[in-house]
Amino acid sequence: MRKLQAQPLLACLLAGVGLTAVCQPVMANDETDCRQEAEEYGIPPEQLEDYVDGCILSRGGDDSPEPVVEDYNAPEEGEVADDAGTDNSNVTQ
Repeated sequence: MRKLQAQPLLACLLAGVGLTAVCQPVMANDETDCRQEAEEYGIPPEQLEDYVDGCILSRGGDDSPEPVVEDYNAPEEGEVADDAGTDNSNVTQ
């Protein structure tokens, strides 16, 4: 009876390993593939980056880097300038 329970478990494990092996090429990185392709075709080093960028674009990828967002540091209290363009010269305090 114990042997019957082990067979479905073994079948599931083998199916999982098989699916992982089959799906592995699909999960490959475009940049890595393009660099490997450039090496196979003998692309000169000075043209390598252009070739890789074009290869990635041809596969539907985006070669533009993500925009860099600089950290915002709020000014100290008392250092705030009047950037709104309003004229506060006739306001009494």
